[in-house]
Amino acid sequence: MLIKRAVVDGEAITATLDPNAERILQENEGIRNSGIVQQKADMHWALSMSTMQHSVLCKRYPDLASDDGEISTRAWKKFIRSSESKKYRVT
Repeated sequence: MLIKRAVVDGEAITATLDPNAERILQENEGIRNSGIVQQKADMHWALSMSTMQHSVLCKRYPDLASDDGEISTRAWKKFIRSSESKKYRVT
């Protein structure tokens, strides 16, 4: 994670950058488009994302990080079915 700070028009601005995010998303697209995975049942995972992306999603959807396994599983399955998960999907 990179944090950049700058002063723009007299106002302090902080931007947090995730250098791994773009690489991971490109790899995900490559896996999806390559045909490497013939059947989704062959996969042991459905999503791939950086730690920072995971943290952002868990803040936006707290049930993803629930200590209750049933709640967490239900939330992740719902997220995987959503269009928002497309860039993180490897299958």
